[in-house]
Amino acid sequence: NHINLYVEQLTSKLEQVALAALQARQPSLVSWGQGKVGFAANRRNVPESVDQSMPLLKVTDANGKIKGILINYACHAVSLREGINQYHGDWVGEAQRLMEESQPGAIAMVAIGCGADANPIVKDIEKLEPLQRANAYGQMIADEANRLLTTSLNPLSVPPSGRIKMIDLPFTHVPGIQELVKQTEDKTVKGYYARLALDRIARGEKLPAAVSYPVQTWSFGKQLAMVFLAGEVVADYSLRLKKELDADRLWINAYSNDVPCYIPSERVLKVAGYEGALSMYYYNKPAPFAAGVEDRIVNTVHDLMPKSFKAVKK
Repeated sequence: NHINLYVEQLTSKLEQVALAALQARQPSLVSWGQGKVGFAANRRNVPESVDQSMPLLKVTDANGKIKGILINYACHAVSLREGINQYHGDWVGEAQRLMEESQPGAIAMVAIGCGADANPIVKDIEKLEPLQRANAYGQMIADEANRLLTTSLNPLSVPPSGRIKMIDLPFTHVPGIQELVKQTEDKTVKGYYARLALDRIARGEKLPAAVSYPVQTWSFGKQLAMVFLAGEVVADYSLRLKKELDADRLWINAYSNDVPCYIPSERVLKVAGYEGALSMYYYNKPAPFAAGVEDRIVNTVHDLMPKSFKAVKK
């Protein structure tokens, strides 16, 4: 009952705040820039697979007063970890609080990039107590935001043009009843999933063969392109797109529009492990993704992206 009431209230409140925002629109000046914060680290000990860039978008009124700040960073908000039975926004919430504190009257927001395999890890900070850790990482984000706000950011003079496409990401296979019955003997979440799947089949439902996956882009003329990828996307996607597109004019968001599951790259699929295999059962999916999902997603981004954002070969 508590969950049902929460869902009903949340949906209503999200609708109300969206309508209020539309009604409160005013002429604004928008600009952006890119910085860097160094606490995101690949949690599977693949140092080259992490994106530590921190893009920032600033919105001011006609007089130059800051009204909104949006930043993006590719890292899990898990500095508190287990054992903390308190409400807290982790480093994300602390960064937001500090940004709003330094810019009275502004609304600060934090988006997460392709950080599905990244955790906050700085040796000296890791020695601190949990709340001190979260605050320290949040301070690093806020400090970089404040630094960027003192620089000459790139103005955006063209409203964004949005494009979106739905694609299917197939699983390796859909297990049959006999396979699921055998799988129930597994003592991990894989066995738990099998029992749930058998219940669904008994109710006349079919197990899905693929994930319906949204890929979206916004282009602000030739000044900036934003990519919106659904799910918990690993860093390899961001790194690849920044090689194939103009990294100086690119902003990549993950966790966008939907969060169906982890979105592994081909490299992560081959490794399997949590992000590539086990996590799928936590997300109520029948199996890992089939090979080729990375190219499907990246090719779709290219299809939606204006040619002017393609990387210039040197």
